[in-house]
Amino acid sequence: MNMQIYQEAFGAPDKTTSAMTDAIAKWFSLYYDSDITKVSDPSQRIAYTLVNKLMKTVFSEYGVTAGDANLQVLLDSLAGVSREAMQLALVGGECYLKPCVGETGFTFGVIPRNNVLIFGRNAFGEPTDIGLAEKSTWGKFYYTLLERRQVDENGYLTIENTLYRSGNSQDLGQAVPLTQHPLYADLQSRYTYPQPVGSVGLVRVKTPMLNCVDGSPEGVSVYAAAADLIRRIDAN
Repeated sequence: MNMQIYQEAFGAPDKTTSAMTDAIAKWFSLYYDSDITKVSDPSQRIAYTLVNKLMKTVFSEYGVTAGDANLQVLLDSLAGVSREAMQLALVGGECYLKPCVGETGFTFGVIPRNNVLIFGRNAFGEPTDIGLAEKSTWGKFYYTLLERRQVDENGYLTIENTLYRSGNSQDLGQAVPLTQHPLYADLQSRYTYPQPVGSVGLVRVKTPMLNCVDGSPEGVSVYAAAADLIRRIDAN
């Protein structure tokens, strides 16, 4: 996603440093890139292999149950996205889980780090102001829902939703009422929770390593320190 376009739409600058922005793009490129060129051959898929081996190790020894029925429903919902979330956190340093209530009950959506804008953090490095984008199509148009989540100093969470419609997938297009898309017709353009939430309302899944890119509270890829070495191996 073109971060500059989204920053302009949100009307706020992303606090992620340029070093981190470049590093995040590099990590995802190393994981997904499989195109062989005259100067690089990523066929060994080193980044993928590292993540895959760690995934097998983690989930071969992982298991959790709860005596409470309601809590077990929550754990089952998390289990449904646990592998995807773990992989995206290992690749991008962190990812976010968004609680959703759908036709099948309580679920989580997984948001990779390269699809998130951070507009503010607290003293502990936790995001307090975050921007998300969700793309979809309806009829002959492309739609993008921009969702901004802000938590104030008292813990009250405010969510702002803005819907854009475009004739192509590259541009945001024009802002339109939320009722223009059936998925978002019931959303409010702005809503503040009546009770303190204490966060932006997302589950942050983060790798435990210290940040070796810029020393910030951002999570780093499991192969962050070896990213340049992997590129050289691909080039060799």
